[in-house]
Amino acid sequence: MIRYANTFVMLLAGAIFALDAGALESEPFFKGSYLDLKHDMAQAYQEGRGLMVIYEQEGCSYCALMHKVNFADKETVDIMTRHFDVIQLDIWGARELTDFSGNVVTEKQFARNLNIQLSPMVNFFGPDGKEVFRMAGYYKPQLFKTALRYVAEGAYQQTSFREYVRKYAQESGGSGLIDTPIFSQATDLHLAMAAAREKKKGIALLFEQEQCVSCVEMHAKIFTDKRAVDKLTKAFDVMRVNLWGSRALKDFDGSATTEAGLGQSLAVSSTPTIIFFDPESKEVFRYDSYRKPEDFLVLLTYLTTDARLKYPSFQDWLRVEYIPHEH
Repeated sequence: MIRYANTFVMLLAGAIFALDAGALESEPFFKGSYLDLKHDMAQAYQEGRGLMVIYEQEGCSYCALMHKVNFADKETVDIMTRHFDVIQLDIWGARELTDFSGNVVTEKQFARNLNIQLSPMVNFFGPDGKEVFRMAGYYKPQLFKTALRYVAEGAYQQTSFREYVRKYAQESGGSGLIDTPIFSQATDLHLAMAAAREKKKGIALLFEQEQCVSCVEMHAKIFTDKRAVDKLTKAFDVMRVNLWGSRALKDFDGSATTEAGLGQSLAVSSTPTIIFFDPESKEVFRYDSYRKPEDFLVLLTYLTTDARLKYPSFQDWLRVEYIPHEH
C-alpha cells in the first residue's frame, strides 16, 4: 500500500473567511521577533524554554476560538509562557524570515515547506530546528493543555501523544462507541477496498475511542446531517475503527493487524480522525478532530471533485475557488 510520507493535515479552521476579517489577533505573550528562527530557538533554549510557532490567517474562525477560549485560560497561558517562547506567523504572510537552516523565505513559503495546509497550526521545534510535535487544528482547552505538557515534559521522546493522552487526560464523553448505519462492518481492508474500487469509491477510515466528547459531537451533528452523509457515502465506504480496539483486521496490503495496530501504523494521535483513501489505497487527506457540518461539506466538495488534482492544497483551493474575493 502506498501512503504519503507527509499526509495532508485536515484543519478546516473555519474554512470560510469572515466578511469582517482583519489583521491577525495578537496576544501579550507573543514574542516580538525579528523572524530569525535559528536565533529565536537559541535564545529560547538558553533561557530553558522551547520554541512554539503558531500559524494563523485572517478570518479563521477556529483561530479566533483559540484566542477567545484557550488563550483566555490562565493555566494554559502560564504553561505556555513558562515553557515556550511563542511566535505567531501568517500562513499567507509576505514577511521574510530566516529558517532554521539559514534560508531566507516568506512566511507563506515556510508554511508550505512544513506542509502546513491550513490554520490554526501549532508547531513545536527542538534545539536542532526539527519539529517535535504539532497541534493540527483547534484543540479544546483540556487537550490543548495536555499537548503543551506533552512537549514541555519531553514526553514526546519516550511515547506517542495518543498514549500520553490515554494515560493522563481521558475525557468524559460517555462509555461505548456510537454506531450508525453508514459504517461498513468489514474487517479486511484489502477486500473492502477492492469492493469500493468496483463502485469507483474510496474508503474513509474513522478512528474513535470511548469517552471522546468530540466523537459524540460528530455523531450528533455530522452523521445526522443528510447532506454530509449523502456526499460522504457517495464517494467513500466508511469504516469505523476503535483506536484502542483489539479486534483483528487485515490492512490494505493484506497483512494481519488489530484496530489499535492500524491506528499506530497510521500515526493517529487523537480522535475523531478520518483518513480518506483513494481507490488505489493512497491516503489523500486527514481530517483531525471534529469540525462543524458546514465545514465538513466544504471539505467533501474538495475531495469529491477534481479540485484536489488542480490545486496543491485544500487551502489554495479555498482561497481561489471558494472564498469570496474582497481584497
